Amino acid sequence: MVRLIADLFEDWRRLDDRIATVSTEIEALVEEDEPCQRLMTVPGIGPIISSAVVAAIGDGAGFKQGLHRNMLAIALANKLARIAWAVLARGREYQPSITPHAA
Repeated sequence: MVRLIADLFEDWRRLDDRIATVSTEIEALVEEDEPCQRLMTVPGIGPIISSAVVAAIGDGAGFKQGLHRNMLAIALANKLARIAWAVLARGREYQPSITPHAA
């Protein structure tokens, strides 16, 4: 049982390392992508969400009007899941970051 748990722990560590690597890669790609940069001017949208939205809808020209209503729900659920993970993993209360554009 101890060996099994140790193996699972190592798997978890490898996944954490992979997530960190992929997150860094996404952040580097977003720095070069103008649509992603524009999206990140919206409070609450960072590199991961902006890249996911651009990957899903491109420049938005394929839609008659604003983003499909489910797109917002998916993006919000993703963001909230990441916040929840951070709160639990770091053992701290949520502390929103204040952006210069916040009113």
